[in-house]
Amino acid sequence: MKLTLQPASTGLVILSVILAVAGFWPGMSEYLIAAGGFVPARAIAALTGGNIGGELPVWITPFTSTFIHGGPIGLLMPGLLLMFLGNLTEKILGWKAILMLYFGGAAAAAAALVLVAGDIDAPFAGSFNAISAIIGAYLILYPVGAIKTWGSFSPQISRIMQLLILWLLINIATNISVTSTVSGLLDNMLISVAPTMASFAFGLFAARPLLLWKYRNA
Repeated sequence: MKLTLQPASTGLVILSVILAVAGFWPGMSEYLIAAGGFVPARAIAALTGGNIGGELPVWITPFTSTFIHGGPIGLLMPGLLLMFLGNLTEKILGWKAILMLYFGGAAAAAAALVLVAGDIDAPFAGSFNAISAIIGAYLILYPVGAIKTWGSFSPQISRIMQLLILWLLINIATNISVTSTVSGLLDNMLISVAPTMASFAFGLFAARPLLLWKYRNA
């Protein structure tokens, strides 16, 4: 499978790399996270008319937060996924669809965080949640093997259900591997899993409509 660099996916990676490198400047990483990270409690305050605070409008931060990482190491895996899977998906869907997937996934993840962690006033940052939407779309567009239907469900819905279960198990296993205590696992599981599941589901359901939209407008 030949990888050809596409403009949107490559541009998203380059912007994230630039900000990751900027984080080497003393105090810059902390500033970027504080200013551009997504704070669920701020979103709740905006919805309820409370004191919002922050340097950027709260509705922008679900998107700015995707470009902010603790450093190049924190960007390594999401960057590789976006460079590889993003470019392959963009090759089929086009650059507009990739941006819709990326920022739509970021919005879905932020909404999930508000639902499960609306009382948290610490900033969330990183691109993995947004990239989860692109991973979902990629798995729909590049299926491996024949799709096995479940009961009376259509092949498409069966595939989505199977992938959702697989992604959930992967995220649960990942959280188990990085959490040392049972109490810590239970405390962090929902907050860690909910946003990436929401973004992944967005990508699964959006892949086919975006494909149809591209060819209808070709």
